[in-house]
Amino acid sequence: MKSSIVLVALLALAVSSGGCMTWDTRTDPGYDGPRIYSGTRLAAQQAGQQFWRLNLAWVLLFGIDIPLSFVADTLLLPVTIPEERERRATLAERMQMRDERPSPIAVAPGTHPVKAAKQLFEACVELLERYNPLLTDCFAQDARIFFDEGDPHMLTGAEYKERLRAAVAEFQQNSEFVTWRRARYAQEGDRVRIDVERSSSERGDSGEVTFWAARGEDEGWRFVELRGARWR
Repeated sequence: MKSSIVLVALLALAVSSGGCMTWDTRTDPGYDGPRIYSGTRLAAQQAGQQFWRLNLAWVLLFGIDIPLSFVADTLLLPVTIPEERERRATLAERMQMRDERPSPIAVAPGTHPVKAAKQLFEACVELLERYNPLLTDCFAQDARIFFDEGDPHMLTGAEYKERLRAAVAEFQQNSEFVTWRRARYAQEGDRVRIDVERSSSERGDSGEVTFWAARGEDEGWRFVELRGARWR
């Protein structure tokens, strides 16, 4: 009984003092990322992204929040460890589907293709920022993925998804994040071309990649081609 009271007190302390990012991940109904040390991960990710954007005031703010979130996350481990087990089990079940999964966005009828492609790209960037393996839903099963080097030179979307899931897991483990800059959109027939520059917190600038987004037979928007991919 005494240990339960202590646990409740620790949890109350964790969510009521410091650790702003921990509070955000605990109260945001849209947060579906890792539960263990969620606030620390998010604060470090935000600090890194603001550093690349040269927003030093925000870097300082998030930098201050990192140790506070770490303390809060540590106190919350008795709660977040079972939550993370449940989250991973749910993800594993959802990932068993071999057929085309629903698009990560819902596009209203009549939406201009460029606007739909922009919605898709921004939603997929957010999935990557949260290390969400459902990032694979951004790619069509029959998409064509071309690599700058290495063998094979091209993979289908279905083949690429396995590699993408592994990469997201590695990013999460290393607290690595990717920053996307200067996305440009251009309609090309029934597809939309997206040219964007990328950089990594671990590897620096990684050059430019080009996506092509299109509406599928189920009316869902996905990436149907990617050029400039790299082998890890």
